Amino acid sequence: MLAIYLSLAVTEAQRETVQQVYEQYYGWMLYLAKGYFPQPDDAQDVVHDAIVKIIRHSDCVDTGDAVKTKAFCAAVVRHTALDKLKQKEHAVIYLEDYKTEPFDPTDFAVSRDSYNDLVREIRALDEPLRIVLTLKYVNDLSLKQIAAILDESESAVSMRLTRAKRKLRKALEEEASHA
Repeated sequence: MLAIYLSLAVTEAQRETVQQVYEQYYGWMLYLAKGYFPQPDDAQDVVHDAIVKIIRHSDCVDTGDAVKTKAFCAAVVRHTALDKLKQKEHAVIYLEDYKTEPFDPTDFAVSRDSYNDLVREIRALDEPLRIVLTLKYVNDLSLKQIAAILDESESAVSMRLTRAKRKLRKALEEEASHA
């Protein structure tokens, strides 16, 4: 992979910078990216895009100062990951896209009727509440990631998630009491 990055570098100085960054920080950059994207392929994509950005801005990298280089790499990975999260906002899996019953009921600890009740009640929630629930529990995103996607504070996302769960619990309890 290093050969590909080196081929993107135009000057000898860029090649030296890319080689040093790749050899010293690739694993660490991948670790940072996995904080945003737990799937290895997604994290590698983030690091790849970050290295391409570093090549373009190699004049900003001070390879003589390891602290500054590491901080620069961290900033590039973070911004690249957040950009990808914003792009993925349009590719988010929505609850409405799922079947109305589990694929294999033995994989779930609830009956089909309970599952259908749950899906119906989630669909009945207001859109902002439903989106936060879906991002958290269907897409398995952290509050930090959800806040970045929705461009809101983590506390606002946390409060909305709490409200959504409270409304959902209340609706399911009322459903159970009528049954």
